[in-house]
Amino acid sequence: MSPEERELVLQQSLANEDNVRIALLIGTTFEELRFRIIRGFADSLSNRLRERFGPAWRVRNGIGVDGYLQKSESLWASRHFGIERVTVSLRYDKSPERMYYAVLKEEPRSSSTINWVRVKHELDRRFAVGQANETCHWMSYVDHAYRNWYDVEILPKLWKKAEAVIYFSNRLSAIMGIIASVLQAS
Repeated sequence: MSPEERELVLQQSLANEDNVRIALLIGTTFEELRFRIIRGFADSLSNRLRERFGPAWRVRNGIGVDGYLQKSESLWASRHFGIERVTVSLRYDKSPERMYYAVLKEEPRSSSTINWVRVKHELDRRFAVGQANETCHWMSYVDHAYRNWYDVEILPKLWKKAEAVIYFSNRLSAIMGIIASVLQAS
């Protein structure tokens, strides 16, 4: 929000008693409003991914499932390749202010048959350069246009759903497709 927009909101809020009351009521419900927008969007996105991939990928929404946004929540899709499960997620660590895509590390039942170095290389080359750490084979932050789900410019896009669902389903589908092509070629 620009300083000019902020000043306009404050002036209108302080213009009369009814405006003050409405502004205060909005302020007290803001956390719940933001939660409902994010939860509704995550539900729509997970439904879209289920439709797009059918039973090949198991899709689950873990964002806001308990009535509020906890640390380290995610929406994820997983699929078995042989005996190993691959999980792709859209997630955040502390809050939805820094959303990122990740391919999670999971303990295989036996020695891994997946060449994770090749998977990371292909994701870096064909999607976006990412990082690896102790919990992720690959991770990359969401583009700035949608990275911070607490941003007042992004929340209306999430509330509208259509554009943002298409954007994220295309991005997650691309990641899932790259992984599938690498593993099927192996």
